[in-house]
Amino acid sequence: MSDKKTSKDAERDLLAPVSFDEFEKPTYERWQAEVEKALKGGDFNKKMFTKTYEGITLQPIYTPALHQEKIPKGVYPGAGEFLRGTKASGYIKDSWGVSQYVDESLPKDANHASLYEIVKGGTIHNIRLDEATRHDQDVQVGASVGVGGTSLYTMADCSQLIERFNLKENPLYIETGASAAILLGMLSATVKASKKQTSDLKGLVGADPIGVWAKDGALHMSLDTAFDEMAHAVVWAKEQAPELKTVLVSGDVYANGGANDVQEVAYALATAVCYVRQLAQRNIDIHTIAKSMMFTFSLGANFFMEIAKLRALRVLWARI
Repeated sequence: MSDKKTSKDAERDLLAPVSFDEFEKPTYERWQAEVEKALKGGDFNKKMFTKTYEGITLQPIYTPALHQEKIPKGVYPGAGEFLRGTKASGYIKDSWGVSQYVDESLPKDANHASLYEIVKGGTIHNIRLDEATRHDQDVQVGASVGVGGTSLYTMADCSQLIERFNLKENPLYIETGASAAILLGMLSATVKASKKQTSDLKGLVGADPIGVWAKDGALHMSLDTAFDEMAHAVVWAKEQAPELKTVLVSGDVYANGGANDVQEVAYALATAVCYVRQLAQRNIDIHTIAKSMMFTFSLGANFFMEIAKLRALRVLWARI
């Protein structure tokens, strides 16, 4: 046997395990003293505590010892108020979806772009619609056709859009504006014409009339009509496409309008409660309503604040 060291042996010697036992664990007081020294006379309380747009003061460091009483104990995924998610298994079986929107004006171009996103690693067909389609209008009434997204005016357009989409594998994500009824009708007819099943449809083709009203300041239909069409869409999806959600609650509308995180959560949940009540008044049971809804929220770069927002949302919605 050769006594010469191989390059792999040498590499293992260089990358020997490192033990941190030799380092003493500093106390908070010692850490604070080192920080004050680095601040060179600066006020620790003024320099190291950050007040957010929401009025929440972020501390410079969080440790189990200092915050033990605030750490939830006995909280499990898929249980209670769903603080740690809605599924006991987490994302072991169902991973996160990856979605990059496409906004090409022509359906054929949007189809190619979305398929390319799937090839690159996306898992969801996220199609952004143009103003005319979202407002259920056409060029005769002065709507902006092809502006800001894909124009869907005929069944042929719809067919070009979803051609070669694997509807069983890749969900849809389409925000339809104030009503999803017309687009759902077009999708249903297109899917059936291609000898496929509407039950293959999954994801979201959803309406958010209050969100549209808040964003644009006006609706092209009355709220009562929008709620009627929302109810029809929910009932249709329950019977024809059980894995497709048709009611959207968009927190982005409020965040983009200047709301802070607390306000965004409040407005979105108020919108959701309104939808629940309106659908219940139209004789739809709460389990069907809840299953038909999807929320979206803005997320910024403040990592831990955003996690806290999503966890708070789960608790609040569970209580509602």
